[in-house]
Amino acid sequence: MATRRRAGGTSTIGHESNGHASVAEQARATLNALADQAELDQPVPVLLQGMFELAECTSALQAWFRYMDRDKKLAIDFKQFDLGIRAVHVSATRDFIMKMWQELDKDKSGFISFSDFCYNDQDEAMWNTFRRWCGMTFSGSRHMLHELKSYYATINGLDPGPDEIIREREWCEGLDGLGWTGHQESTLFHALDVEKETSIYAGNLSWVDAEVKMFRTKQAAKKKAEKAASLKAKQTQICQAALK
Repeated sequence: MATRRRAGGTSTIGHESNGHASVAEQARATLNALADQAELDQPVPVLLQGMFELAECTSALQAWFRYMDRDKKLAIDFKQFDLGIRAVHVSATRDFIMKMWQELDKDKSGFISFSDFCYNDQDEAMWNTFRRWCGMTFSGSRHMLHELKSYYATINGLDPGPDEIIREREWCEGLDGLGWTGHQESTLFHALDVEKETSIYAGNLSWVDAEVKMFRTKQAAKKKAEKAASLKAKQTQICQAALK
């Protein structure tokens, strides 16, 4: 992935609280003015951070799943990007959105991933670590839900209930109990709670199935390589013995 300038950890965009509505309005006006220009006067990560903080997204990962990657395939095309930007009510022209897209789609593949979109390095590192952990730990999305709910129910003496939905407390305690050491459980939960119902449904975790498949493919390739190396070493030993 190409190196890009990220937005800073502290946002310059104000929030509408405690009588500071004028700051948020000024931020909206700035973004709208930029959207009317032919060129991008600010780095794309800075623009994205401003847009999605005004949409009350608490993390880049939440913005990604709530507005961009709605089908959880871990990659989006321009149409999805265009719809996501327009959904946050920023008055951006199609040309402006296209210019942002071209900055993100560095390899010109027609698709971008969260790593391309992410405007916060910490969110990117957290997500990459978490999804790999899920691929190694569970056999699929439904298995993940089942294990998290079962752990929480067991330690609290409760009935786990159906495996179709999980609440925040079940999620956080379950992840911690099953070996996740990356923390930020609540951040992950709210990013995946795309319906804003304080719940994560099985469909919100469909990306886990792809991670499991990727992990198994890598493991199979590793075993194949190890077997080939072992066979080669054995054949070398036989040849050396024959020459003595």
